[in-house]
Amino acid sequence: YYKELVEDMYGDLHENIVLWDAEEYAQENPLFTDENGMYRWDVPQGLWQVKFEKEGYQTTYSEWLPVPPPQLEVNIPMTQMLQPTVKNAKAYDKGVEFEFDKFMDSSTLTADNIMVTKNGNTVTCDIELLNEEAADEDEEQTYASKVRLNVPENEELLSTDEIQLTIKKIVKSYAGMQMQDDYSQTFDVEPIVRSIAVDALFNVGYGEQRTITVAALPVDAAKGKNVFVKSLSEMIATIDTDMLTLDENGQAELVISGELPGSTVLNFMVENTDVTGMTTVNVKEAEMLITETPKASRISGTEVYSGTMIRLISDTENAVIYYTLDGSCPCETATALVYNPDEPIVITGDVTIKAMAQGHDLADSEVAEFSYSLKKSTVGYNLQEGWNWISHNLESAVDVSEFKTNAERILSQTSEVVKDPSVGMIGTLTELQPTEAYKVKVSAATEKRLSGLEFNVTANAIPVAKGWNWISYPVSQVMTVDEALAFHDATVGDYIVGQNGYAEYTNDGWKGSLTGLEPGKGYLYKSAVSDGILFNSTIVSNAVSSVNKRNYLIGSPWTPNKYAYPNIMPMTAELFEDGVRMDGSKYVVGAFAESECRGVGIWQDGRLLMTIYGEGGEDIRFIAAEKGSDYLYDITEIVSFAADNVGTWNAPYTLTLGGEVNKIDEVYSDFVLTPDEANDHLTINLAGKEISRLTLTALNGQNMLSLKNVGKGATITTNSLPTGVYILSVQAEGQSYYKKIRITH
Repeated sequence: YYKELVEDMYGDLHENIVLWDAEEYAQENPLFTDENGMYRWDVPQGLWQVKFEKEGYQTTYSEWLPVPPPQLEVNIPMTQMLQPTVKNAKAYDKGVEFEFDKFMDSSTLTADNIMVTKNGNTVTCDIELLNEEAADEDEEQTYASKVRLNVPENEELLSTDEIQLTIKKIVKSYAGMQMQDDYSQTFDVEPIVRSIAVDALFNVGYGEQRTITVAALPVDAAKGKNVFVKSLSEMIATIDTDMLTLDENGQAELVISGELPGSTVLNFMVENTDVTGMTTVNVKEAEMLITETPKASRISGTEVYSGTMIRLISDTENAVIYYTLDGSCPCETATALVYNPDEPIVITGDVTIKAMAQGHDLADSEVAEFSYSLKKSTVGYNLQEGWNWISHNLESAVDVSEFKTNAERILSQTSEVVKDPSVGMIGTLTELQPTEAYKVKVSAATEKRLSGLEFNVTANAIPVAKGWNWISYPVSQVMTVDEALAFHDATVGDYIVGQNGYAEYTNDGWKGSLTGLEPGKGYLYKSAVSDGILFNSTIVSNAVSSVNKRNYLIGSPWTPNKYAYPNIMPMTAELFEDGVRMDGSKYVVGAFAESECRGVGIWQDGRLLMTIYGEGGEDIRFIAAEKGSDYLYDITEIVSFAADNVGTWNAPYTLTLGGEVNKIDEVYSDFVLTPDEANDHLTINLAGKEISRLTLTALNGQNMLSLKNVGKGATITTNSLPTGVYILSVQAEGQSYYKKIRITH
């Protein structure tokens, strides 16, 4: 806007403010700021004011500015009056990071307003404001949009943990605006890249090339990721690619060509992160007179498995490399060792290698330092009451006493240990190996953590014999079955079974209800041949966000307790009704031992996949529930439970739909749901039959009531049960009876 003096009809002068017509000066008004927030006009002499407008912000104005002099850096704070929201958040081993969509009042970002829970338990976190700053240098009030919640060292988050972040809505933006609602989100723990490792300076000869190593740390988060590279001056130095893919060691090589003498900078950025790095490249015209400094095959600062071999090399032809492992300088001949290319350095503990190179008629190189630590792992267990299939990924065997808390039995494939009330744990099983799976029965929910050096999954295959094998999953991340077994040459008909489902190897790869493998879990593998399984550890998997996240029991009238029994019978079947094969759109199928649900099937490619839990030898019968109705149907086939597969992908077991199941209201008349002022109750009386088992299951799958040896009739108090639809199952004198009921209050 332009301020001018205007004389009225009486000769008096008045200020007049007008919108400047910039077109007369071949410019535009108003302007949109560019991608850097910049704007500019070239205006004539006078008094000028700038008006700033943006949707969601309060309109603001500059002071009246005289021109001349030139008015530069006219930067005006704008206040956004929209309510703040959480833009993104993620959990990783050291804590939780999240970002608001605007800067927040740091005095409201406190432990009272921001909380983290792990598996339902509150974790005390140190709150770190990553981009905290004041609006002005003289102000004490600070603001931040990025927050990191650091957990204590002994509380590090594992990929098997369920993490929940809660932010109360009373946190305020810099404009004093609160969030509309409390923020609460559950996260999977994922590996996170923290830094790029590359030397700060490289010298390249004019007209020559040099290969450098670029890495991202930590390796477990970096492997398989892409790193984007850009040279700020391709006139001085060019690169052979603008995108590097990091290998299983989290590193890649880049070729730099010296085009003109001078200096430039290479910038690096890891994909889908804000992690960046840079290095300076000097292109020198004079011939290099100094021996090239040694490089190592693994980037310094990485964690490595015990037994990892480190190779040293100098780009100077025929240079001799001297190194030390005791911290002394390799320039001291008394302590220096001569590196033999045929005998790499073997890492057996945390170590720092110092190395230098000598070339013929050249000055000695600078001393390089390469530090390595042995790879460590922590595996967490959230054992549920009953049976749990477990394994570990530690290099050394774990004493069985580590799991003595609440343990009643611990089984391996060949031995066991049991809890004796007098003397404690007794049996032939003394330690848990990193290559085997175990079944642990606990009397109450139990949390356990194990820490130690990590098992070298890249160098040690898990041995399997022909038939069933109890195998570990010694990988430190969640992976899909296809990812985890990518390097294994499976045979059609091989099975892998976990407590959450199973998968069978077919001509089209792995098929089944087991969506992925998880650290700390144990698995059973059925192999057609004696072999070894070398698990894939070359990628960073995204499977943690999808494995076991789908609830197959939604819409099922039953739910099995997968922890109640030690064994599993995987069944692949087809369901026929009047000779027509069903596809899953009409029925939910459950497996039962007497009236107890032992498994619920899921449908995949027209096949019914059932993970059936049991002990051994019990008769398993099947019931189909028609979707969207109250009808339940018997299935004519009965199978004796065994810890082996029934049916295969290519030859499914046949299940045949029969008639309606025995309904409770068809065999007795004294079935009453009485709304009572004092007490709502169900009265069950099967005409004097002995009731051996009675269960009440909600339609969401939750087992609300389970009674054994009820006798002749029972009264169930229902006033403590929520309103809803339930399946009442009764086992009486060898027969099963069912009724779908609605409880209201």
